[in-house]
Amino acid sequence: MDTIYGKNAVFEALKSKRKVYEMIIQDGFRDENFIQLARKNNAKITTKTRKEMDKIADKHQGVILIVEGYSYKNLDYILSNIKHKYPFIVLLEGIEDPHNLGAVSRSAFFFGADCLIADLHNSCPVNDTVHKTSAGASLGLKYLFTKLSAAINALQDASFTVYAAVLDHDAQKITDTQFSGRSAILLGSEGRGIRRHLREMDIEKIFIPRVRTFNSLNVSCAASVLLYEYARQINISKKI
Repeated sequence: MDTIYGKNAVFEALKSKRKVYEMIIQDGFRDENFIQLARKNNAKITTKTRKEMDKIADKHQGVILIVEGYSYKNLDYILSNIKHKYPFIVLLEGIEDPHNLGAVSRSAFFFGADCLIADLHNSCPVNDTVHKTSAGASLGLKYLFTKLSAAINALQDASFTVYAAVLDHDAQKITDTQFSGRSAILLGSEGRGIRRHLREMDIEKIFIPRVRTFNSLNVSCAASVLLYEYARQINISKKI
């Protein structure tokens, strides 16, 4: 089971398809929207003091949800269940901080990503911190933890173009890049970046042009810029 806390994350969880077992509310909590959604999900509603709730989760904002554990999907399942014309996937390497994963998840969901695929061995899991940091956006995404080189090959076999955010001399500005209708964007940690064996695969290299000389953006900031540019182009293509 997973614990989800904070008003935004809990509200999104109550609207999602996750099975809800219990909603714990603080003495005096009176938001009927939450209570009605919990009842609609046939969830047990329990009232506790703030001190009791603080022992379960920090910064809970008076509401905590106990839901079924996350079920990770395989890539074939994910691709077969994308029904729209512009599938979009985010690939992450070396993202070990759940706050970063949560922040990237929030941007990914906001800009229309269908799935986040993360490195099997150097990634944090989808946990309560991810749900809280993403304001519940993580609950609307599918996640896959696997060997990234294999995932990239499988995506390319499925006619995806894979773009890697790097600072290599042969990378192209994102403003000069025309994203394909089936795109996957690969991001690495701000410390190590994307490992060499992945950068040397047959993928498109892109970078965010900068105004001042500085090492790099935090991965969640870089994700927001890259995903916005992708969404902008695709929305123009769709004439939205």
